[in-house]
Amino acid sequence: MTPGNRPRWEFGRHLASLFGWRSAAEDAREEMALHRELRARELEAQGVPTADAWARAGQEVGADAAVLPVVARLAASGDRRSRVRQWLGELRQDLRHTWRSSLRSPGYTALVVLTIAVGIGANAAMFAVVDVAVIRPLPFDQDHTLVRVREVRVAPDGTRVNVDASRRSADAVADRPDVFRSSVALSGSGRTLDRPGGALRVAGMRVGPGFTQVVGIAPMLGRTFTRDEEEAGEAGGAVLISHRLFQAAFGGDSAIIGEPIRLDGQSFTVVGVLPVNFRIPYETDAWFPSQFGENERGIFILARLAPGVSLSQIRAALEPTAQELNRRYPEVMRGLSLTAVDAREYFAANEEQPALMLMAAVSLLLLIGCANVALLLTTKFAARQVEVAVRASLGCSRARQIRQFVTEGVALFLVGGAIGVGLAALSTDALVVLLPHVLASEVGLTGLTVDWRLLTFAAALSVTTGIGFGLIAAMRTSGVDLNAIVKSGGRSVAGTTTRGTLGALVVAELALALVLLSTASVMVDTFRRLNSRDLGFDPAGVLTMQVDLNAPRYASEDARRMTVRTLLGRIARLPGVESTGATTVNPLCCGDWGMRVTPFGYPAVSAELTPIVQHFIVTPGYFDTLRRGVVEGRDFTELDDAGTEPIVIIDEAAARRFWPGESAIGKRIKRGTLDEPWPWLTVVGVVASAFEEGEYAESWYLPQAQHATGPSADVAHLLVRATGGTRIPADDIRAVISGIDPSLAVYGVDTLDGLRAANLEQDRLAAWVSAAFGIGGLLLAGLGLYGVLSFIVAGDRVEIAVRVALGASSLDVWRLIVGRGLRLAALGLAIGAAASALVFALLPRLVEVAQPDPWMIVGSGAGLLAVAMLAMVAPTLRAQRLDPLDAMRS
Repeated sequence: MTPGNRPRWEFGRHLASLFGWRSAAEDAREEMALHRELRARELEAQGVPTADAWARAGQEVGADAAVLPVVARLAASGDRRSRVRQWLGELRQDLRHTWRSSLRSPGYTALVVLTIAVGIGANAAMFAVVDVAVIRPLPFDQDHTLVRVREVRVAPDGTRVNVDASRRSADAVADRPDVFRSSVALSGSGRTLDRPGGALRVAGMRVGPGFTQVVGIAPMLGRTFTRDEEEAGEAGGAVLISHRLFQAAFGGDSAIIGEPIRLDGQSFTVVGVLPVNFRIPYETDAWFPSQFGENERGIFILARLAPGVSLSQIRAALEPTAQELNRRYPEVMRGLSLTAVDAREYFAANEEQPALMLMAAVSLLLLIGCANVALLLTTKFAARQVEVAVRASLGCSRARQIRQFVTEGVALFLVGGAIGVGLAALSTDALVVLLPHVLASEVGLTGLTVDWRLLTFAAALSVTTGIGFGLIAAMRTSGVDLNAIVKSGGRSVAGTTTRGTLGALVVAELALALVLLSTASVMVDTFRRLNSRDLGFDPAGVLTMQVDLNAPRYASEDARRMTVRTLLGRIARLPGVESTGATTVNPLCCGDWGMRVTPFGYPAVSAELTPIVQHFIVTPGYFDTLRRGVVEGRDFTELDDAGTEPIVIIDEAAARRFWPGESAIGKRIKRGTLDEPWPWLTVVGVVASAFEEGEYAESWYLPQAQHATGPSADVAHLLVRATGGTRIPADDIRAVISGIDPSLAVYGVDTLDGLRAANLEQDRLAAWVSAAFGIGGLLLAGLGLYGVLSFIVAGDRVEIAVRVALGASSLDVWRLIVGRGLRLAALGLAIGAAASALVFALLPRLVEVAQPDPWMIVGSGAGLLAVAMLAMVAPTLRAQRLDPLDAMRS
């Protein structure tokens, strides 16, 4: 085609472009051709030859290949902006429609929003717990590089037992800069703080060089240890104190920095105060620079991973290190291996499992609530089928209608989620008890906050569930049959598809509710068994407190023996005191103490398999105060002292294990392995086995008079039983102790009943919360079934009226409605029972619960069926009261 011979119909194409029938590229190409033509004709008029004129015009205007991509990009950008403006405009219309629709049915809106608020709020509250207990980095370990290195004894059968680490292991870790950036050794050392207001027990910790650098903290007041102080050890007289001790002992007065204090009679200068709530490890209140003996054990090792080194690489690198230590130091490291655990894994110590289980339970509750909301949305959207049909007849696409319904669902979920966050904020204080104890007592994670993480979780959950369950309702109600609507005369038509969706949702609700209810039954039963468990002793009326005997003046056996005997004797003379006793380990609190023992004649085994028992050092009167009977032999007496034969009392579990079928009286047993130089002890008594906090099944008891300076003997747990229902004031006992020695620190004052309740607090709350979730799921499932049956009755009122007119009795109508409800309930219960059985099989492997009883599923199913029957009553009565004439006219 020559430039001067353009077709006459080109004008028509320009005209068509006005109506948007052509692309931007075509318009641009045509516009450029027009400019080239006009410029060429202008040059021709100036005398330029035609060929040259057209060539020059093409050069001046430019080539299509250079211009068209720019035009296309700008056009696409304009199209996107137009689409965004259109989308925002439609969203505004949808939100306005949602607002008006909600105002027209406030009861429905309130029910939907409240259901969502409960579900989202419960999930947000439990997320706050899980976030702190499991997800959020520790305050001093934001980069996840802090680990604890532990020694492990591996038995021939593969069993791994954690043991106290040694100085040798700490040195070996420090000598591995290829995998550890830094490390520090620590060891507990209880102290007594001398002060005018009375002695105060202080949990002390000896620390090696670089402690604050390894744990990644800096003092909030003062400074850390200098290099000279670290090299000098405790002789340098420097101490860091916790913020808790700073407040409790010194009133938060910053003037204490640089001032001397006396701990166990030794003078120390406070050089700094560590941050609020930091008390690592073991709820420490004072840290001293220290040097450790070459073969010293009982060491706690913390280390920082080198850059780019993973925990699995650390564990692999520690294997040859442990083998070398075994070879070089067999007397200390025989049969030991080394491993490392992440700091969070150590501090949480599997205590996060209740929170994770409750999070799973509350997620089920949310699913049940969302299914209920989907039921409500489906029934409401189904009632608007005439509106949907009119829109469709006017050209509104199904996708556009679905978007309208989904927008309405998401809006309701967001409003409910916002209210739910408020409910979560109100419940966080009560749920703090679900946090692992160590995270609260040592790390300082003592509160749950509503922060951006929780808000993001709640918003994401609201939007996700809103879209998901809103889409379920929208998909089932947007695809209407216009012919059916026309034939119905404009009345709403509830098709079998909609009914099928409602039925499926109710079945899912019932199944989930049965899983939730049966799991809650296990949690409640677990707490019931723990609360009613026979302890083997009577805790009622027993007051307990701890007395620190770690000061240098109590280092000798005679000093400790006489002090404890004097304390108990004077306390026994107080009015209302029935009996007194003392132990080194309280059976209901404050940790445990294991001791490796060798019974005489017990089958010879390796050192790694030598039995370990719970280790107690007790005084005469201990078993009487607990009302724990001696079933064979005798109790300790005041005559059992350092000058008499070494003796021991064991419990029935130890007697059955070590000498099955025989009397244990007169048998011999010793501390440690067979080749260790500990004396043989004669068994003089066997006491009834009892619950004692600790990981070992058997126990032995040594007389305090013969082991006043033995392991764990630096703390005396006093037990005082009151006569009848008498309450003995703790201040009276404190006065007695102060009268004997004002420098003795008394702490941990409580009753055994109080300690027992505190031990069960987490289980109690877990039982109550899970029970609340189970009852909530039960009620929501019943409400869902009621809604579906009501919807079916409303849709089938003409059919029911015809049946009644043809002679159907009330019993026939009852059978029709209840039969439909029972079919849904039976299917839901069957699926829920199968799912519950699977959960029961997995539950004991995940958390410490009582062995689930299959009858719990039956009982929960019966309760759920009863609620389902109640939910059928109102729709059935409504169907029976239908007037055939009114139904036909409507």
